[in-house]
Amino acid sequence: MGLETPLITAAQLRASLTPEVYLAIFDDDRTGDIDSVDVSDGVLEVLNDAHALTISSLGPLYARLPTSSDAKVSILLKAAEKQWARAFAFERRPEFEHEYGYGGEKSKAESRAKRILDEIRADLMQIVDAPPEPQPRNVGGIIRRRVQRVFLDGPNGERNSGDF
Repeated sequence: MGLETPLITAAQLRASLTPEVYLAIFDDDRTGDIDSVDVSDGVLEVLNDAHALTISSLGPLYARLPTSSDAKVSILLKAAEKQWARAFAFERRPEFEHEYGYGGEKSKAESRAKRILDEIRADLMQIVDAPPEPQPRNVGGIIRRRVQRVFLDGPNGERNSGDF
């Protein structure tokens, strides 16, 4: 489980769509078996696409991008990824939006995902529960040798300390 693993699961996507809508969009074989739909290629593709869009927008903010195997992953990132997944789900079955009264749900989900990621990038919402790795202790510090340095003035009276 690394950078290529989505931050949200099929169960979280299902909960955001309701089981009925989830099955209507993803159950291509019309089995009605949620467990087999959860591991289907359609669900995996939607989750991977949502993950790719979420992570690709964070590149400049992180020295090391958060992964699904991190102890804590920001709820903001999970929310953005879930909104992208919802948008891609409705994109998968565009006729569903119109036929069952979910008109505009795809664009609403896209707008929510973009707003969350834009506000993260603009530093309006800060990710504090999965920050980048701390800088090493010597970044910005002064490195000194362990021996004492002795500076002798030059014969013309100039100080020979240089940059020290």
